[in-house]
Amino acid sequence: MAKPKKKETTIKSRTRGELRKQDYLSTGAYYATGEPTVVTKKNIYAEIGIPALKQFGGILAEEWVEELRGQRGIRAYKTMVDSDATVFAALNMVTMAVRQVPFWFNAASDSEIDSEAQDFATDCLFKDMENSWQAYLDEFVTFIKFGFDVHEIVYKLRMGPDQKDPSRRSLYNDGRIGFRKFAMRPQESLFKWDIDPQTHEVKGMIQLNPAGAGVYYVPLDKAVHFAYRSTKGNPEGSSVLRGAYSAYYKKHKLEDFELIGIERNMAGLPIVRIPLSELQADDNQETVDRYMQIGEDVYRNEDAFFLLPSDTFEGATTPMYDIELVGNQQPAPSLPTTEPIARYQGEIVRVFLADILLLGNATGSWALAKEKSNFFVMFISSVCDLICEVLNKQAISKLFKLNTWEGLSGIPELVHGDVTETDVAEIGMLLLNLMRAGADVFPNDDLLDSIYDEAGLPRTGVPTREPVISATEQNEEQPPTKGGKTQAQAQTQKQTIATRRQKLNAAGALVQGIGPTKKAKKMNKGGKRNAR
Repeated sequence: MAKPKKKETTIKSRTRGELRKQDYLSTGAYYATGEPTVVTKKNIYAEIGIPALKQFGGILAEEWVEELRGQRGIRAYKTMVDSDATVFAALNMVTMAVRQVPFWFNAASDSEIDSEAQDFATDCLFKDMENSWQAYLDEFVTFIKFGFDVHEIVYKLRMGPDQKDPSRRSLYNDGRIGFRKFAMRPQESLFKWDIDPQTHEVKGMIQLNPAGAGVYYVPLDKAVHFAYRSTKGNPEGSSVLRGAYSAYYKKHKLEDFELIGIERNMAGLPIVRIPLSELQADDNQETVDRYMQIGEDVYRNEDAFFLLPSDTFEGATTPMYDIELVGNQQPAPSLPTTEPIARYQGEIVRVFLADILLLGNATGSWALAKEKSNFFVMFISSVCDLICEVLNKQAISKLFKLNTWEGLSGIPELVHGDVTETDVAEIGMLLLNLMRAGADVFPNDDLLDSIYDEAGLPRTGVPTREPVISATEQNEEQPPTKGGKTQAQAQTQKQTIATRRQKLNAAGALVQGIGPTKKAKKMNKGGKRNAR
């Protein structure tokens, strides 16, 4: 008896696109299949694409120059700063400029609670940490050199200055949580990054102890992380020195060639003569090597000398062994490396927009020098903007989440002031032009206070302006003159004209005394005033 056939069941398989779409709807991750993605209410809040950051297990491979990738790149940038005077001067100039910029907190409103929160943030960041604010600024700006910087936030409970435990010691005894320190996690200790494979977010920094064994994990939720010119979510950013590496490498090689050329020109080229039979002998290689070493040791030190046998060839006066220095007895010529080295120096400082470091080596107009200075100011301002942005988002906001504030309308915001001081000569020129145009500039006590503050002049002892009697009160008791004006009006007009002339003369003297020269002003004609 034949067995009955089993009923065939049709299994409806999903296409690859359907499978992938189902996986996307359930997990939030969508793997591209070449098919268009339909936007629905379910996936409108999800991230469909990827940043395409080249990383393998948290180790980045974005840099295409192998010498500048990972730890090798960090060592290369450190060598550039420590060994090259041009790079060190440019970076030091940036650091000093950032240190001179004032930083402060702006309250969210004029209310009492917001002012109290502003004072609290000021005390935590500028007064009540283990190191000074200037010391932290020096560490923050290392992201310019390496491209990134990580500082772990260490908190403390503010329980007064008499506490022995540093996690509780503070200048204040209000029981609030404040900053103890921003502990730097050096760039050279980086092993790899903890990157979420689903969301592609950087979760933490994994360190290696350079002094021995040990791996440490620093979560970025408990740190401030600076990344300069970061693209594709690259946690290592991009070093400013990356653009100067080629010029530095060529300049370094030329300087080595220059030293060799000077040494050869001053000491001469050594020529060692030994008999041909000694050179061709198979069992005499040790003697040949010894005389070759003598030739190499000519440049070792000033005490080097030669001890040679004086035997001569048979029937001749020529010594069998001889060493001669062939040198140029003429003064050293101008080396051809000077111009290219200067060119590469210019390329290095232009990376920092710090061309003003080279102004003493070339001629140019006063307006050009000022324009170059303005570009450097823009660079420093962008660095300060990044410092404020990162601290506000990653440190100050977390600090206020740890402390309870009732009725707070907003978190205080860290801001910075102008990078450069106000040019008093420009203020004098502006006031002069305004008065020439007929503007009623003075008397104005608020304006005077502002000018004195900008110029750094004391305001104490300056007499206050006496009250002026209105023209209506004077006209009530004064008969009209021939022109229909009262005597008070005519007198006031004369005094106004005389006063205006005096102010014009005074403003002109101010500009002539502290302003730019006529030649400089002529060269600066049409130039733009630095926007602040």
